[in-house]
Amino acid sequence: MHQGFVGRTVLATLLLVGPLAAEAQARGVGAEPNAYFGVGLGRSSANLSEATDFAVTELRNAGFTGISENREESDTAVKVYGGYRFHQNFALEAGYINFGDFKATVSATSPVPGTITANWKPAGFYVDAVGIIPLNDQAFLFGKAGAMFARLDAHASATVAGIVLRASGDDNDTNLKLGAGIQWDFARSVGMRVEYERVNNLGDKNTTGEGDISLWSLGLHLRF
Repeated sequence: MHQGFVGRTVLATLLLVGPLAAEAQARGVGAEPNAYFGVGLGRSSANLSEATDFAVTELRNAGFTGISENREESDTAVKVYGGYRFHQNFALEAGYINFGDFKATVSATSPVPGTITANWKPAGFYVDAVGIIPLNDQAFLFGKAGAMFARLDAHASATVAGIVLRASGDDNDTNLKLGAGIQWDFARSVGMRVEYERVNNLGDKNTTGEGDISLWSLGLHLRF
């Protein structure tokens, strides 16, 4: 599913920036290559305390003791992105991010062994407006604001005295996305960036759980 979505994202990026780039070039906007396409790798993180607090409360209310919890709140994330720099201070960008997998487990030892486990897999397509502050001919700072069209798949299971109950849910929503970073073009057609991005209120409180996802990443891109 993700591989097909990446392909559609690349196509959507080209459809978004292609006509605008052609128009800008027809007007003679800069001799430098302004279109770009890249890949990024980074570390994502989510706060799962709300989910584990809920599970601990439910186990305590049911009379369980010896409760412990474990949260895997970070994972490796991958992204593809592309865009067009229309002006030295402005660009449009679109891309796809797979944030990885997050997991929370709450266990109890008595009166019988019991465990509650939940997994979240967020990913989605985004469109950002990018503000740029040049530092010199090769490097610049940037800030991003836009929307992420995200999907969150959630799976949960409860095991008590060997009996297993499972549930799953998903949420598709549009979420606010913000980011900032620094980019260095070390050759005319090749550059790299370090950036921080954050998506707010991803998921649904009633079906998958809701939270914020953040990402630090390193990207490498080609300009053309």
